[in-house]
Amino acid sequence: MWYKIDIFKFAFLLLPPPLRKKKMFAFLKVLTLPISYLHDELMKYRDLCDSRLSVNGQVIYIEKALNDYFLLQNKDIYITDITGLYRSVYLRNESPSCYFYYKGSQKHTYLQNGTENGQLKFIVNVPSYLKDRIEEIKNIVEYNKPAGRVYTINIYDYE
Repeated sequence: MWYKIDIFKFAFLLLPPPLRKKKMFAFLKVLTLPISYLHDELMKYRDLCDSRLSVNGQVIYIEKALNDYFLLQNKDIYITDITGLYRSVYLRNESPSCYFYYKGSQKHTYLQNGTENGQLKFIVNVPSYLKDRIEEIKNIVEYNKPAGRVYTINIYDYE
């Protein structure tokens, strides 16, 4: 690609043939060293941005981001969905706070206490040896989770 360039080789090719001597190469290398350093830093930053952008709101990518951050090989951090919270049984005189119906369909979504949907929750399961780094885990999950999703962090005993 156009951004993968060898600065020293490029400067060498721009040098006229009569000036291509050993001392001139050494001088040219010294002159291009700061530019080469900046280029290497730019490539490191580009790789970092690519790795951050490759993580989207899907569960598998959030797990990957967490496990890569803590250098875990066995995928000790995993995410599970909370199921069964949105199915409720009510007596005839009781009624839930709020129902939302889709137009032309019998399908509905119940908002618990009118604020949060039970279908949009997930649990981040973290091993016990990472319990002192919960804030870092929260920051990574907050950065990568889709908007409107609610999560909880569960610390489990690691054997």
